[in-house]
Formats: sequence, structure tokens, C-alpha cells
Amino acid sequence: MTTHSDRPGRPSRFHSLAGAPSTLRDAWIADGAAVAVSIALAVMIDVGASGVVRVVLALAFVCYVPGRAVVANWPSAQARSQVALPVVLSVSIVTLVSVIGLWVHAWSPLAQFRLEAAASVAAITFAMLWRARSGRRPSPTRRPTRGRSR
Repeated sequence: MTTHSDRPGRPSRFHSLAGAPSTLRDAWIADGAAVAVSIALAVMIDVGASGVVRVVLALAFVCYVPGRAVVANWPSAQARSQVALPVVLSVSIVTLVSVIGLWVHAWSPLAQFRLEAAASVAAITFAMLWRARSGRRPSPTRRPTRGRSR
């Protein structure tokens, strides 16, 4: 969403309708949240905890984490959507892995979760390390460029 006061070629101050964050800091938050959901759900499963919290974490994992792992390593997709595309990809990936597991008569929900969680955490960690090493660190405020005044 843009306004008349936005200059051409500059990103909008607002989030897009697809939910794409407007700052790099939001990508770090999304990656950290995805890793935290994966780890928290793995701990709850290993401990044997049940309840509403585990159901909410499982739903968050299934609907976001595997897709976030793909989008975090795909810069052109990350620039377009930080929320919508990961949801579509996550549901597709989880469904595909489940169907393949059923097809080969080896479907196990917990084994599938462990596989997807390990792969997702590894991919997101790789993306975070790449982002940190490339020098693209989040900044809480935008710094004005030299020679330009507002």
C-alpha cells in the first residue's frame, strides 16, 4: 500500500497487503520466532506435555515454519512476502511429506515433525548466518542518506 507522499523507488512506510514486513528487522524476528516455535514444540513433545499450548504451537509450526525456511533462503520471495507465501508453502510441504509417507507405508507424525523441524531449523539458521555475514544487520531506525534532506 502506498500513499501519495511516498517517493517512487522508495519502499512504502506501510506493510503491504500480503503482510510483507517493511524492515530487515522483521525478517530477523520472523526467523527467530520460527526457530523458537520449532524448539518449543520439540521440547513439549519430548517431555510428553499436552494441552492447548502444544496444539497452538503445532498449528503455528504446520502453518508457518517449513515455508519460512524456504522463503528465508529465497531472497526474491522474501522481498515480496514474509507471511502469505510461507503459509502456502508450509501447508504444501507438510501435505506433500505426509502423502509420500502414506504412499510408502511409512507415515509417522512424530518422525515427520522431527524431520521437518530439523530441516527447517537448519535452513533458517543458515539464512540467519548468511544475513549476518553479509553485513545486512537490522537497524531500529532508518538513517538518512547524505545530501538529502526531508
